[in-house]
Amino acid sequence: MNRKARLTTILSRDRHGHGATLLFDLDGTLVDSAPDICLCVNDVMDYYGFPFVSEEYVRSWAGQGTSFLLRKLLNEYESIRQGIILKKDFADAYNLFLSSYRENNGRFASLYPSVRESLVTLNDRDFSLGVVTNRPAEFTGSIVAQLGLDDLVDVIVCADEFGSYKPDPGMLLHAIGELGGAPELSVMTGDSLSDVMAAKNARIMSVYARYGYRSNVDTCELYADRTIDSLVELVYLTRA
Repeated sequence: MNRKARLTTILSRDRHGHGATLLFDLDGTLVDSAPDICLCVNDVMDYYGFPFVSEEYVRSWAGQGTSFLLRKLLNEYESIRQGIILKKDFADAYNLFLSSYRENNGRFASLYPSVRESLVTLNDRDFSLGVVTNRPAEFTGSIVAQLGLDDLVDVIVCADEFGSYKPDPGMLLHAIGELGGAPELSVMTGDSLSDVMAAKNARIMSVYARYGYRSNVDTCELYADRTIDSLVELVYLTRA
């Protein structure tokens, strides 16, 4: 059985208490937080006297984490390579970003199209739903509640509380255990290579959300078991 056929079999099987566990990344998969991230990155750029960046730029790199994005951006400016690239100085810049994010978390963020409707349908079909995210815990619960997902998701696992980050498989396996699931009946959906590889490392099926932040697209499509352009496509696979 090929990968796509196996995924379809898992998602469309007769459930009756034996259904799949569905895990989701948060940013770039359920929530479009790029506008908030862009605002806070530009607060840092403004502090150091550097040009603002576009939201398009942020989207192209956000999938690899805000720390990576900020370091990459700051390293593009020759004048700071003697200072901010140092560990302590970069930590100061990142802390400035975090301070701004505390004030702006959820300010412009929104759900991707059909996310809530899709999760409602999956809940109605008795799937167990969990969020596994590299986003810090202090910024996670509030955005999940603000966007009305807290009544649809049974488990949220954040990397900084768990102690490892995707692509390490530990968070995924922990979430599956918390949901009473089994790896062989579990699926991870996310928009980044770390999501796809975390699923591969956990030996569970993976779905690549191509509509997200679109970094490493070719590699994600190569390794993922399926690619979707909307969460509705995942729901379609679960039809009875």
